[in-house]
Amino acid sequence: MKPLWTVMLAISCAALLPQVAAAKPAIPDPFLAPPCASPDDPLADLSAAAGLYVNAGDKCPAVCRRAEKQCERYVKLAVSCRKDNIQDEVAYEKLSCNMTLTGPEKKACLVQAGSNGLQSRNQLDMQQATDITQCQIWGQLCAAGCP
Repeated sequence: MKPLWTVMLAISCAALLPQVAAAKPAIPDPFLAPPCASPDDPLADLSAAAGLYVNAGDKCPAVCRRAEKQCERYVKLAVSCRKDNIQDEVAYEKLSCNMTLTGPEKKACLVQAGSNGLQSRNQLDMQQATDITQCQIWGQLCAAGCP
């Protein structure tokens, strides 16, 4: 599913198109959905923390910290991939603006594409911070269950 901002941008740009330009094709991103994991995926795939590494004995807290860092790394990788995808989507939107519009309509479309991309990246930054906090909470729960 396309992020909401790309749909909103398409509607915004379409409203700006003069009637003669309406027949020109837009230049879409080739992906129907981001070809990346969701930043929430690592959290959804975590085992229950309590007592997970009790068999590690006195190494249990260290194993919990290692698993916590692994979770954080996977969240960061997913966010990085999503940001790359947003950058590509913005590039296709700007290409579409450049190929289908002229004058003030083109400028407004380009500004909107950049603005929407920035907003999406900022939302991902907030999601990353939230998900990393959840990884850290998981790590604390894991360590609390150690012998």
